[in-house]
Amino acid sequence: MPLRLQDHQARTKLQLQEYLTVTLEPRLRAHPYAMQFVNRELAEFRRALEQLPSDPPGPLQKPELDSFVTPAFRSRHQALSRRYQQALGDLAGRDEGEDDWGSAYEEVLKAHTSFSQSAQNYTMLARRYEEALEAFQRELADEAAYRERLRPYERQISTLRRWLSMLIRKYNENAIYDAPLGEEDRWRISAHIDRFRPTGHWWNPDLRGGAYIYDFGANRIQVQIEKLRRDRSFSGVRVKLYGELTGAVVENVRGMVEHLIARHPPHWQELPAVAAAEK
Repeated sequence: MPLRLQDHQARTKLQLQEYLTVTLEPRLRAHPYAMQFVNRELAEFRRALEQLPSDPPGPLQKPELDSFVTPAFRSRHQALSRRYQQALGDLAGRDEGEDDWGSAYEEVLKAHTSFSQSAQNYTMLARRYEEALEAFQRELADEAAYRERLRPYERQISTLRRWLSMLIRKYNENAIYDAPLGEEDRWRISAHIDRFRPTGHWWNPDLRGGAYIYDFGANRIQVQIEKLRRDRSFSGVRVKLYGELTGAVVENVRGMVEHLIARHPPHWQELPAVAAAEK
């Protein structure tokens, strides 16, 4: 039965993963012919799915200043400020000509550099806090702001659902070629013989004056080429589903017969015995 992605399915990362691992991948493993058409895309789909966040972004929570400017950072910044002020005080208490004035001046420069870098970081972190607070307040006042923030995630989900639908379509298009065929599918064997793989082939000298059988076990169907000869002539072809007595005669099958003989040559060495059985 063909797969179909329902509207309510695969709407989150978890649901996409579940559909892939529970539904699609087991089907593909059971149909290696279909698997070969999606192998590369399937690997790329898995990688893209893995990069998707597990959950959609939730409503913003009110930010706390301590989560941006942490107490530890604030303590270090205050210590650097005190160090700078102390260095300035030490330098102010010395005359420029004193022996240790130079070292006091160098300490001021070092303290100033460290404090300035810390002040820049403090300003940046405080700005990030203010931006987060503004975003929270904006979203709190306008529900559309949350929907706008959610939209990129929803676009990713939509893209992955379309991708998954493409994989399903390729599976549906190709799984039939290594699956049991029914009466309504009999035409496929002659129309698309290049997509089918016989699991065995042999002569049957007792079947309608001698016939060469191509058996497609995965499809539960046989192609019976009646009175096949080395010059590739034959008297007719029947396509027989497992369980049928005689199968159905099919027309316009020269291309199918040529393909089978070329790709899966008959056991010509057994032909004399088959021909003798006709007489």
